[in-house]
Amino acid sequence: MIKRITLLGFAFMAFFVVRAQDPIFEENFENAQFAPNGIGSLPSDWTLHNQDSLTPVNDGNFNQLLTQAWNVVDFTDIGRVAVSSSLLEDDGQADRWMVTPQINLPNEEAYLTFKTLAYNDQQLDEYEVLVSTTGPEVEDFTDAPILTEVVSAGNDFNWKKVSLEDYAGEDVYIAFRNISDNGHVLILGEIMVSVLENYDVQLKDLVVERYNAPGEDIEIEVTLRNVGINTVSSVDIEWTDGEDIYTEEYTDLNLTTLEHTELNLSTALNYSSSGQREITITAMDVNGNVDDNPENNEVSGFIFVYNDGAEQKVVIEEGTGTWCGWCPRGFVAMDYMYDNPDQFPNFIGIGVHNGDPMAVQEYDSGLGLTGFPGSHINRVLKEIEVGITNWAGAYAQLKDNIKPFELSLEVDYDKSERFATINVNTEFFMDIENTEFKISVVVIEDGVTGTGAGWGQTNYYAGGTAGPMDGWENLPGTVTDFEYDRVARALIGGFNGESGSIPTEVSEGDIHSYEFTYTHPEGMNPQKMSFVALLIDQETGEILNAAEEPIPYELGLDKNIVDNFKLYPNPASDVVNATFNETINGEVEMNIYNLNGKVVKTQNFKEVKAGEEISVNVDHLATGEYLISFATAKGSMVKHLIVK
Repeated sequence: MIKRITLLGFAFMAFFVVRAQDPIFEENFENAQFAPNGIGSLPSDWTLHNQDSLTPVNDGNFNQLLTQAWNVVDFTDIGRVAVSSSLLEDDGQADRWMVTPQINLPNEEAYLTFKTLAYNDQQLDEYEVLVSTTGPEVEDFTDAPILTEVVSAGNDFNWKKVSLEDYAGEDVYIAFRNISDNGHVLILGEIMVSVLENYDVQLKDLVVERYNAPGEDIEIEVTLRNVGINTVSSVDIEWTDGEDIYTEEYTDLNLTTLEHTELNLSTALNYSSSGQREITITAMDVNGNVDDNPENNEVSGFIFVYNDGAEQKVVIEEGTGTWCGWCPRGFVAMDYMYDNPDQFPNFIGIGVHNGDPMAVQEYDSGLGLTGFPGSHINRVLKEIEVGITNWAGAYAQLKDNIKPFELSLEVDYDKSERFATINVNTEFFMDIENTEFKISVVVIEDGVTGTGAGWGQTNYYAGGTAGPMDGWENLPGTVTDFEYDRVARALIGGFNGESGSIPTEVSEGDIHSYEFTYTHPEGMNPQKMSFVALLIDQETGEILNAAEEPIPYELGLDKNIVDNFKLYPNPASDVVNATFNETINGEVEMNIYNLNGKVVKTQNFKEVKAGEEISVNVDHLATGEYLISFATAKGSMVKHLIVK
């Protein structure tokens, strides 16, 4: 299977489709309708024919779900595309047609352009492109194919250009016919019929380190694609950071139509002061000629330089399901990461269920995984294969990231109403203007279990034929009464975050607070629940930073006056101080708990008055996260404490 691991964590990428003149016809499958299993159907004006009538084989991913001749899948890193199964029962040969609506061609030469990819580099796919002038049925396609090809696999699409000159001035239907013999999945997208310009280049995929420290060299890369008829041998590039303008000529390119290359700009940026800057890159002359279509010649993006910041949490969102026999591997990996906090101190794991009673449809659809178990890490490392080695490697890759944002949570909980108020505080270490960030909150629950249909965990490791898997090889093929941990039970604010949760302009040193509320169903256990706040960059989709806080109920406390004291400094290294408001007057019992609920320090203060400061020595505690509670005759208060 092809690997789609896109290192967006270190880049800003802007995407544009191939475009010359206004297209005569185009289809990006944006209007496809999707079923709950994540598989979509083609627009209703397309015609499908399944001439082989064979059933797709269950490949452990999604092949068996491709029940139509062609379906639509929204892959996380390559976008929305049409797919056709050719991994069929009895090793049968595919004969699956996808036919466009009628297209009215102009009297001049038009071109069909599209992109293709084979899903599996060991089982390549083959297809034909045919044209009919009479109708969309199979018997209407009597002309010889205008293209027949075996598709290659890899991490990038194959772009195709086919002349329709023989059909100039006619009304046509274009068919894409999957004729693979024991292939796997044929992928096809961005179908367009247009009249191409003579000289037309397109800039896309700006790759630049988005968050930087002063004094660091910032390299810039951009992709140049030829979307015109003539071969591109040279291009002039002009670019600016808003302060200086640079020009550069690239020669000996030799790009035929739809070919692309990556251009590394020769001048690295380096700033001595913090700030936000916009990079704009423009393609100028092509082969010494003016570009015939300047609308696609520019790409831009912001970079941030900051003096201070916070360690970035490494958030692993794992796609799993009770139906998924390989998903016990994810349970084992999740336990390993949490069982080794010294090795993975900034790890946050979230189990996102698919197709079972624990599924949150909005979360599952937003994650858009194509294989299970699968995972995204900070939403920048995509489709990472689930396992201890892969997760530990990804953590090592991201663990030293410093970001100019830090999150913390304060949770107030009303037991009787099952109602939580979650205040998410975001501290900014630099000025930011006109850049959109949003906060999303994930509701997490441990120990989730149930009976009946869909609750038993399928286990392909049973019997040991698939090798050892931390004891799962000794369990049956379906494990009942299993308790699922780190389950995403709800999304507050949506997959991409809530609009208005972060201002569009902030200043260095600002701490912005935003309140979310949540009432959990009766069947959930608040003693095993927590909230994970995610700060999401809307430009890149990256999780910039995160924080987690359990419901205070976990400690068995009546939490009714949580806001009645202040805690500082926090983080603390030697001593942490607390002051109380006017509702506190009398004896106060202090307890510090680790996140497993174990008491690690107790102290009693006999007489505390409103406004009085009390001090607690924490220099003996290991670096990490704790909960500190103060119990009084009126109730108990809990806050999150970080010891550094």
